[in-house]
Amino acid sequence: MEADLGIPITIMGDLCGPKIRVGEIAGSPAQIKKGDTLALGLPDMADKAGEHLFVPLDMPELLVGLAVGMPVSLSDGMLQFRVTKVVTTDRLFEMEAKNSGVLTSKKGIAFPGKFHPMPALTAKDRKDLHEGMDIGLDAVALSFVQTLDDIRDIRAEMARRGRTIPVVAKNRAPECCG
Repeated sequence: MEADLGIPITIMGDLCGPKIRVGEIAGSPAQIKKGDTLALGLPDMADKAGEHLFVPLDMPELLVGLAVGMPVSLSDGMLQFRVTKVVTTDRLFEMEAKNSGVLTSKKGIAFPGKFHPMPALTAKDRKDLHEGMDIGLDAVALSFVQTLDDIRDIRAEMARRGRTIPVVAKNRAPECCG
């Protein structure tokens, strides 16, 4: 193909990174309308959500430092929210829907721009990286990069394979990597 086009072609693999999901949502699927208020919190906070639809998240470390004004994406990015109230610090929050859509149980959740204390490279990513390098990937994209250590980790994994390829840091935290 490169010879036919007369230009170099780069093949890049895209690693998934950690997949964070919400728990069971009562009445799922739920129709969310722009302006609706939902409660997001640890499962043991459900009874404090009041009349708001409760979205459980069983990873307490992800809620630490969540504050009013911060964005939250649900349904794998299809629903956008903004935190409007801290009900219980690091445990229960209210958030307003910025658009309409459907929310179901076990869907992805993200906190754009917020630091999360978890490594970007998962066991599955390591396996996928090895297989990709074995078939000749020219570059790789790594999701949810939080710190320079995430880049060092993937570089060390490549070194174990005896080859280093360029890394694109996706969804990186503002504090990361300069």
